[in-house]
Order: sequence, then structure tokens, then C-alpha cells
Amino acid sequence: PASLMTGKEHQFFIAVKDDLVIISLYQQATLQLHQQYPLSQEMDVVYHICNIVDLKSLPTDQIAIQIHGEHATVNRIHDLLKQHFDQVRYCNRIREIHYPDSLYTHPTHYFYNLFALFSCA
Repeated sequence: PASLMTGKEHQFFIAVKDDLVIISLYQQATLQLHQQYPLSQEMDVVYHICNIVDLKSLPTDQIAIQIHGEHATVNRIHDLLKQHFDQVRYCNRIREIHYPDSLYTHPTHYFYNLFALFSCA
């Protein structure tokens, strides 16, 4: 997938929900981990990512992180992750889909799950 083309060997995709976070880790284009963790505060996400990096001995210079979700704390989690990792960004909308103009008034990461479901159908 195009979202895996960041030039980094290890890529995390983080989906933030109301009370949990779903973390997927790819090494190049191969899924290595897909796990959900409870979420009670924003630093939980940073903890889980750092723990995975430590347990798997991943080189931090080869890590890219993409985050999305509908939860109000996504922006704060993004900022916290940026304090620890160089390449952190929001997941982008899928370009192949034509969106109504009114949709562009909302942040991209609010709609990622809906677009991912649509693109897989």
C-alpha cells in the first residue's frame, strides 16, 4: 500500500478509539504485530510504542508512525509521539476516492476507518 512507502523499515499505524488503541506494526510490507491496548490517558500510547520498540529492538531511526482516530486526544497523542520519534504524521485520506467538498472542512484522521473499510470492500 502507498501508506507503507515512507522509506522507513518499521512502520506503526495507530488507531485511537474512546477506550482503546489499536497498534499495527509492519516491517516493510509484512505485518508483524496487530494488537489492541486499553487507553486511559494519552501517554499510554507512547508507552506501548516505546515498549514494542524496546522488546523488538527496533532501530529508532528506521521507524515511521501514522496515527488516526475519532477521539479528541488524537492531536495530543500525535504531539507526544513527536517528542520521542522523528517521523510521526496523521494518516491521509485515500486519494482514489472522490470526496464531497464539505468533507475537507474536517481533519483527515477523523475519517480514516470509514475510508479504509470502503477501499477494502
